[in-house]
Amino acid sequence: MLYSFDIFDTLITRTTYNAIGIFAIMQEKIKLNNAYSTYFKHNFSSIRKEAEVNARNYAQFNEKEEIGLSDIYDFVAEYENLSKEDIERLKELECYIEQMCAYPIAENIKRIKELVLNNRQVVLISDMYLNESVVRSILVGIDDIFENIPIYVSCDYNKTKNVGSLYVYIHDLYGIEYNEWVHVGDNYKSDYLIPSVLGIKSEYKKHWEGYTWMPDFSDWNINNSLDYQIVYGVVQCISNKSDSAQIKLGKSFAGIIIEEYAEWILLYAKQLNVKELYFIARDGYVIKKIIDNIIKDNNINIKTKYIYGSRKAWRVKGDSKAEYQVIRYFKENVDFNNRIAFVDSYGYGISISEVADMLGKLWDKKIPVYYFNFHRKVENDKCAFYQYCYNHNDIIELLSSSTHGTTLGYEEKNSMMVPVIENVESNNIDLYLEGVITYANMLNVTKKKLNIDINVRGIVKELSSTKAYSLGMSLNELWNSLNSNDNNNKGNMCTVPINDYKINIKKRKGLVNVIIYGAGKEGKKIFNKFNNDDKYIISAWVDIDYINYRKQGLPVISIKEGICKEYDYVVIAIKNQVAIKSAECVLAQLGVDKAKIRYIIM
Repeated sequence: MLYSFDIFDTLITRTTYNAIGIFAIMQEKIKLNNAYSTYFKHNFSSIRKEAEVNARNYAQFNEKEEIGLSDIYDFVAEYENLSKEDIERLKELECYIEQMCAYPIAENIKRIKELVLNNRQVVLISDMYLNESVVRSILVGIDDIFENIPIYVSCDYNKTKNVGSLYVYIHDLYGIEYNEWVHVGDNYKSDYLIPSVLGIKSEYKKHWEGYTWMPDFSDWNINNSLDYQIVYGVVQCISNKSDSAQIKLGKSFAGIIIEEYAEWILLYAKQLNVKELYFIARDGYVIKKIIDNIIKDNNINIKTKYIYGSRKAWRVKGDSKAEYQVIRYFKENVDFNNRIAFVDSYGYGISISEVADMLGKLWDKKIPVYYFNFHRKVENDKCAFYQYCYNHNDIIELLSSSTHGTTLGYEEKNSMMVPVIENVESNNIDLYLEGVITYANMLNVTKKKLNIDINVRGIVKELSSTKAYSLGMSLNELWNSLNSNDNNNKGNMCTVPINDYKINIKKRKGLVNVIIYGAGKEGKKIFNKFNNDDKYIISAWVDIDYINYRKQGLPVISIKEGICKEYDYVVIAIKNQVAIKSAECVLAQLGVDKAKIRYIIM
């Protein structure tokens, strides 16, 4: 038997979204070189792409099946008066960056090692403009198993997998029957259809299939942005089909948002000469983990500490005992003689401001407080608030979950004031955190390796905006992925007894089946109204925050589960117009016909 493997996106992938990311990195490097014109330096990526198109068109005109790197750079030279030495330097730079961006696809490399260990015949085949020598250098940089495995690259033979001629060449070279040949690759046409037609046993293995909550790259013109190329390239590299929903969420959507927020916090902390950062529970839990890693990797002289607190624990004005406990906890845990700042994710700054008032003279200057989203004045007598993002939604609060419950207050133990923490059911936050840290570490390694800096803020704003809710994953589903044991992004239902609100079973034909959307104040009114009306059957009662409502004893289920039931109408039991629009978006995304949506006028 002969076993052949495609190379790019089968054995190795890139830390860029696609090959165009290589050109974008080259452009950043070229900008530093005064030997090139301003136009060339700032448009190299586009020039390189267009040169390849022209080279392929020229090859086709001359009945040539494949092109090499030199063919491409012959056309690059037409955009600039470049010497042979200039061309060679550019080609060397491209090969070098390809090597720097190479990342192993472990499961397929492991398979090759097993085949070689069992004395199976293995070859590598690629449709590529980089020659065998360059490709081998890249592969050996990944694993020395590739030192002696035969490599056949299309540009060396003017034959391609895409039309089948490279398969025929290898077939004739090895004198093996097609039905005694197994080929593995990621391209449906060249790695599956073409070899299958020849009689080769083909295995189509696609490394990256995307996540439902990630946006369509084409919407954001990813090809022309180095920032997007690196961020989504990293997500691709660390993706694993076997990962749980929680890890996947951490490695992508959440990791991108939280890591960049962490970078921003450190940037401002250094500008303000902050020496110690205090992360407020519970939102600061994940953020602190990421910042601790960045500080360690970059030798940043800033200390961090986790502070237990909550609205319940801190908004205690008038309760002298509780006030005393709060003041004492802060005296014991915060160094007010140092340059400090607090970190939170989302809110109004009320709780931290009330603490500041209680502390009195200990809080003798405005303390910086960092927020992802903030909804009040940027400062008061005690605090100065810094806001990262202005989209004004609460998605960051969800993504900043912790492994522990709410801080209920404080009590004295061993002569120290310690937090009293609410008991919570076990969750999968640790898995989620593993994903976030994996993404953050990989991004940091990639930037260091390539010696480049990127600005991810634009991506974060897009992901954290309300636009994110239409990408295939609602807030409810995001939360479910953190708390579910299901690897397929489906949330598990909280099984609690139903108390005051019970759905009346009505079996008479001709009744109208309704789904009630919303379990707040208005939702409860509407539930009782329809539940006691003989004309209607409540098929389901749904809400984004259904888990919390289930804990209250309400028969509320997820929106996704609810619309799978039989219904004539979905009744939106909400008064707030903004929330109504959000509900409409969620329902539309889930395929609910607009004609079946009804509204309640109270």
